Amino acid sequence: MNDPVAKSIVVLGGCLLAGLIALGWQVGHATLRVKSLERTVAVKGLSGHEVPADIAIWPLTIQEASGDLNGIFESIQRKNALITKFLAGHGITPEEITVAPPTVTDLHAQSYGDKSNILFRYTGSSTVTVYSANVAAVRAAMQDVIALGKQRVALSGEGYQGQFSIENRDGTTPHIKKVRVASTVEYYLAD
Repeated sequence: MNDPVAKSIVVLGGCLLAGLIALGWQVGHATLRVKSLERTVAVKGLSGHEVPADIAIWPLTIQEASGDLNGIFESIQRKNALITKFLAGHGITPEEITVAPPTVTDLHAQSYGDKSNILFRYTGSSTVTVYSANVAAVRAAMQDVIALGKQRVALSGEGYQGQFSIENRDGTTPHIKKVRVASTVEYYLAD
């Protein structure tokens, strides 16, 4: 290789390297200057407010077990009628009451489990749901639910968990809800 050509290549490479370093420094410095001119303020806040409930949704579920298929359907139908009458007695209108069809399971038809220890062949359930804007009437009915127990109607409270909820203010006031909103707002300041 020719000595003068090698020196030229080294000088050219050094100049390119110095130029790239100077360019990088200028871009970085310019970025910092632009960023220092941008002034922002971030504000975070939390707001809470208690509001009275405007809709009451109350599922009343009954469960039955029997060895007689017709008997289980008759029992569910009789208890649903008692629940509907109880609700009407508390001022809840028929339009606010929905009676779901019963679901009945034949435990002998199941492909799993030991069938020799089954006391009742059939189990069934039904849900009467109240959806009412008359929150006071529903609360009064809830407080008087023992009257259903005296009529031999046992309610089951399982199986109803919501995916979205607004929390009760506390355990003793379910008719007052606590709504909370958290937000972050960023302001750009101008001269």
